[in-house]
Amino acid sequence: MQKPPQIRVVQQVAVAFADAAKALSSPPRVALVMLVAQCPRSVETLAGLTESSVAIVSHHLGALRRAGLLRAEKRGRESVHHVADAAWPVLRALLEFVAATSPEVRLLTGELYLPDSFDLRATAEVEAAVAAGEAVVLDVRYPDEFAHAHFPGARGVPLPSLAEALAALPRDRELLCYARGRFCPLSELAVRLLRKHGFRARRWAAGVVEMRSAGVPLTGD
Repeated sequence: MQKPPQIRVVQQVAVAFADAAKALSSPPRVALVMLVAQCPRSVETLAGLTESSVAIVSHHLGALRRAGLLRAEKRGRESVHHVADAAWPVLRALLEFVAATSPEVRLLTGELYLPDSFDLRATAEVEAAVAAGEAVVLDVRYPDEFAHAHFPGARGVPLPSLAEALAALPRDRELLCYARGRFCPLSELAVRLLRKHGFRARRWAAGVVEMRSAGVPLTGD
């Protein structure tokens, strides 16, 4: 007996939902998505960043493309991967879900991060603080990530170069450091270094995923 059309639709939607969730059920795939979220990257570059083989990375990227989370673009002989436009809100929702529901993540971040370093201000509030001369935003990610897309007005100061840039940073304003989102240790390490040298610094929770999904126009896009 053939199932009613509405039942078949519901079941097919459930299958598609499960396929998309399955694509992100592998930690290496999540790591790849978060790296591609910072800037488009080739298979070879991703293999180097994750210390994996090109074959393994290609396999994971294929699963993510089939799920609609990533898209590929040919640039010469390379295949460069981007996060699909429709995936940005999904990634942000998953990050917020993990932050709200995972006791393991809350415990780990509580152990590793300074309790008073976390800044949850919305983008509009940070923009207002920068415009009023009260704060400066520092992007401490890799140079290629900053060049691809960053918060408007942010200063690109990669963490390895931060110590050398201290003399050029203002001491009369708060320094808000961001990297790859609330779980990225780069911004925490930056805050620790800045505070050690007498700066007022905090970690800004926003990252490229959060900014894009919130509709913030990023410089470099």
